[in-house]
Amino acid sequence: SESKQSSRHGSRPSSAQSALDDSRPRTANKVQQFKSESQKVGQIKETVIFGNQGQYASDLNNLADLEGDSLTMYGPQSLEALDRNWGVQAAGAVTHVLFKFIDFDEIAKHLHKIRTRFPGVQTITFSSTNIRSLVQINALSGVRRLDNLNIDLDGNPITKFTLWRMYIIFRLAHFALKKINDVEISAADIVNAEKLFGPVSHITTSQLPQSRLLSLIGETRRKQLLAMSEDKSKKILEGKLDKAQGEFVGRSGLTYQTKESVASKSQDSSNKRQFARTYISEITKETVFTDKKRNEFLKQWPLIFHEMVYSAVTDMSDMQGYMKKCLEELEKS
Repeated sequence: SESKQSSRHGSRPSSAQSALDDSRPRTANKVQQFKSESQKVGQIKETVIFGNQGQYASDLNNLADLEGDSLTMYGPQSLEALDRNWGVQAAGAVTHVLFKFIDFDEIAKHLHKIRTRFPGVQTITFSSTNIRSLVQINALSGVRRLDNLNIDLDGNPITKFTLWRMYIIFRLAHFALKKINDVEISAADIVNAEKLFGPVSHITTSQLPQSRLLSLIGETRRKQLLAMSEDKSKKILEGKLDKAQGEFVGRSGLTYQTKESVASKSQDSSNKRQFARTYISEITKETVFTDKKRNEFLKQWPLIFHEMVYSAVTDMSDMQGYMKKCLEELEKS
């Protein structure tokens, strides 16, 4: 069906074709927008290019395309589309979000926005996003809802792992995923994933501090534990959680950390190690100095003791003179 080109208030009143033919350089953070309203009721197509200085309007490296129920983002700057106001109707209609040619570490910083901006999202597709480790999958737990997950085999090294699909089923079990890469998840897959990675939940739970465990369990359960005595709540948190809750807490403990977070923690750890080294060095110096003084005192003590005994014996040899001397000192004082 044919569609007519229109623009929002404040946009340049030109067609999409004329905008693409424009070869003039773009200014920083300037947005080129193309919008078409299909003759089909409710079908809206809108394309936004997030340009940098030196970019051209025909450069599609940072383009976000909203068409019907799908939002596709190309290039890292297109992630700004998750902050953009697309309108309540358009955003509510989106059920499929696609990321293309964007590093996953950049995407992970914005995944939580899908929950609030596009609450109806059921499917997410990652194409050439450099997903390379199972740890990165943990970042997807922050999405509100997920029925289908697509990770293209090209451009995502994780797909070369044998158990990548099983780990997704295990880690995102709370979503009750239906399909991964258009392959349905069976009950047998869920059981096998639990057998493979279930022990990970137990290890994670056993290594987490009590404060962290309390932050992972539900609000109601947390209040109950806080109302208990410290010993009783500690025993429960140390492994006597019911099976379902223990598995949930264990999975929640498997988190993804951004490079900035890792770098910050690494710097913090480095600062603590440096402080510990300095503190121990100072204590060591003080201990060595004290030991030297003690050894020196032990060397001098026989001489000091001899002089004390000699002085006392000399004084006592002339008792009358010693008493007279003591009285004179008392009178002077």
